[in-house]
Amino acid sequence: MNLKRFFSTNSRDAIKQVRAELGEQAMILSNRKVDGGVEVIASAEGDLAALIGRPIESKPARQAAAPAPAEMTTMMRVAQATQQKLAKRGNAAANDSANADSGLPVSESFASYVMRNEKNRVGAASATAEVSSPSPAALPQDPGLREEILQMKAILQEQVGALNWRDTLSRRPLQAKIVSRLLGAGFSPLLARTLSEKLPADFNEKQAGAWLQDSLIRNVSVAAAGDDMIDRGGVFALLGPTGVGKTTTAAKLAARCVVKFGAKSLGLITIDSYRVGAEDQLRAYGKILGVTVHTARDAQSLADLIALMRDRHLVLIDTVGMGQRDSRLGELMQMLKSPAIEPVLFLNASAQAETLDDVVRCYGGPRPRQGRKVIVSKLDEAVKYGFVLDCAIRHKLSIQCLTNGQRVPEDLHPANAQYLVHRALRPQAAQAFALPDADIPLVLSTTGAGAKSAARAGRV
Repeated sequence: MNLKRFFSTNSRDAIKQVRAELGEQAMILSNRKVDGGVEVIASAEGDLAALIGRPIESKPARQAAAPAPAEMTTMMRVAQATQQKLAKRGNAAANDSANADSGLPVSESFASYVMRNEKNRVGAASATAEVSSPSPAALPQDPGLREEILQMKAILQEQVGALNWRDTLSRRPLQAKIVSRLLGAGFSPLLARTLSEKLPADFNEKQAGAWLQDSLIRNVSVAAAGDDMIDRGGVFALLGPTGVGKTTTAAKLAARCVVKFGAKSLGLITIDSYRVGAEDQLRAYGKILGVTVHTARDAQSLADLIALMRDRHLVLIDTVGMGQRDSRLGELMQMLKSPAIEPVLFLNASAQAETLDDVVRCYGGPRPRQGRKVIVSKLDEAVKYGFVLDCAIRHKLSIQCLTNGQRVPEDLHPANAQYLVHRALRPQAAQAFALPDADIPLVLSTTGAGAKSAARAGRV
C-alpha cells in the first residue's frame, strides 16, 4: 500500500493537497498536529482497491499478477481472508440475511462497501476537521464482517504508527532517542510522546539530555524543605494496599517526630484490627518511643480520639491494608471522611504501572483532587523508578518522603526530585526486557489519540 504524507499549516489546505495529487476519492488515513502545522497521511483509491481485492476495470496498466503468498502484506492477507469468508456464506438467502443485518445492498461486495463508506466519510468531513475511521456504531452488525473491518483498522493504525516513527527517526533523531529512553525507564507512552514533542528542534544530544532531566524534575512535585509532614504537623491517615509498608513507615515518622519535638507532641491511632499482629506491631514501636497507641473501632471513636489529641503536633492513623478493589474499601474511606483528616497514600515503587494507576484511582474516589500527598515506599526493591514517577506526574501527586528499607527510623528520607529522576534515567542492565527501537511503533501506534489527555493530565 502506497502511503503519502502531506504537510500544511491547517487541515483544510492539507486535504486540498491530497485531492489535488491523489484525486477526489483519496483515502485519508491519519490527520495530526505536528510542529509548524498539520500532517495528513493518505492513499490513492487504486491502492486501497488493490489492498482489499476490489475488482478493477480491465486496463493494461492494472492487470499485474497477484502477489505471491510470501510477498503479501498482513493487510492484504486480512482482506483476502475476509473475502473468502464472505464467499463461503453461500446462497442468496444467506446473503440476503447477512446484508439485511449489515445494511449492505444484496449485490454489494465487502470491498465495495469499504470504498463506499470511505467516500461518504471523507465527503462528510469536508476538509474542515480531523477525519476519523468509521465509528463502531456505523460498522455493519454482521459479527464476522464487523470483526474483520475492526482488525483491518487496527493493523492500519499500526502501520501508520510505524511510518510516523520512521519519519521521526529520520527527521528528528534526538526526539526518537528521548522516546526510546523514557519507555526503557518505565515511563508511559503517552508521557514519553507528549514530552518528546516539546524538545527544542535546535538542541544537540548533550542539551537534549539535560533538557529531559530538567523537564522531569520540574514535573515531579515533592514536599519543600521544612514543609513535610513532620515539620508542618497535622492529622494524617496512612492508606494503601497490604504490604506497602504503612505500619513500619508510621513508626519511622513517629520516631523522627519524637526526636524533634518530644513524645508529648505525637499521637498514634490504629484502625488495623483486621490483620493479626498489626496492633501489636505498632504498640511495640509506641512503647519504645514512650507513646500510647489508641485503637479506633468506628468513625465516632476515631473522631473522639482526634479531639482528645487536638493539642498534639502530629497525629498518625495507621489503617488496615486493603487492595484497591477490596469491597470494604468504601467503608474505610467513609470512616476517614473528616475535614480534620488528611489522607496520605502509599505507592509501592516496585509495583506495575497499571497497578499504581489503579491504586490512585480507587483510593482517590470519583473526583480525586490534585496535589494529594503520597509516600513512595520500597525503593530498595524497585528496578525502575519510571513507573512510580510517571504515575505521580500524570496524577499531580505530591511526594512527601521516600522509604527504602525496614530500619526504623534510618530508612526514611525526604523526597528529592533530582535524585528520583537521576535514578530513573540511568541505564538499566536487564537487557532481556529492553524495548528495541523496531518495536517502539507498536507501542506508540495506539497513543496518538491520547496525547492531548496526557498533556492535560501533567504539566509537561
